[in-house]
Amino acid sequence: KRFRKGHSYADLMSSLKVLTKKKVFTTLSLQLITPESTLEDIIERLKFAIEFTADEHCLVGLSSYTFPFAGSDLLRLLKARQHLRDVPVDVYKKTGEQYTQRQIPIAFEAFDPDVEMLNNMFFTVFKEKNEQFTVRTISSNFREQETPSRKSRADFIEMLKTWLSLCEDLTKNQNKKMWYLALLALEGKNGLTEREMLDLLCRNEKNNIPNDLKKEFLDFGYRYTLSRTMQQVLMGLQAMHACEYRKGRYFVKEKGISLLQELLSSWKTIKIAEYGTFKRKELIDRTRGY
Repeated sequence: KRFRKGHSYADLMSSLKVLTKKKVFTTLSLQLITPESTLEDIIERLKFAIEFTADEHCLVGLSSYTFPFAGSDLLRLLKARQHLRDVPVDVYKKTGEQYTQRQIPIAFEAFDPDVEMLNNMFFTVFKEKNEQFTVRTISSNFREQETPSRKSRADFIEMLKTWLSLCEDLTKNQNKKMWYLALLALEGKNGLTEREMLDLLCRNEKNNIPNDLKKEFLDFGYRYTLSRTMQQVLMGLQAMHACEYRKGRYFVKEKGISLLQELLSSWKTIKIAEYGTFKRKELIDRTRGY
């Protein structure tokens, strides 16, 4: 729906079930990560791929990453939010006797911090022996495109299950918990509503959405992405007694401050959406004695 394709996974599933039942061979390609994906979206796509890869009448191709095409609405939106990042490509510019590798802004940062962790695992840029930067993925099991034509169906399904397990593990220790606890500790003396938290998370967001896209995509980015999972994450924090909900507002509790400091322990610097960037020590000092 967000990409205006006119169909959902439920529609695809219904159609594929009819086709495979009639033994009509079908092929399809799925994009695992998009800029506004949540972990729940990715888990749904992986389960979808696993189910239909198991059917001999269906061939599923899975791209771990979405490249925004030149001139596409997606690229225009990412430019408007300044959420593109440069990728080294095999094009070189000659200056005198030196050749410099070109970098093109065709990659993106995911708006969900937990998906961005996954994004960085699938899409890693590292130095090869010849000291040239090239785009690669974290291991041979996480190639950019995998289909059963390259590997046996059984191996392909096993790889998909590995991805699925990784995503499910990430849902247990969400970076979003750290974001919301930090907001409540820094700004929530009188509590915060969900709307107030979203406003704070987007307060420095570049608002340059093209006029022809504003009607449908004015909330593109952090507001749309985080609003889809905010209640679920906050409910999880309440269950952990890290925050409480009173009269429409959320308040951090002492256990929430302890949890925040624990979550911060593996970070040196943390960027909280478009709210701000903080050093770990600064955040810990500002929340100490809350």
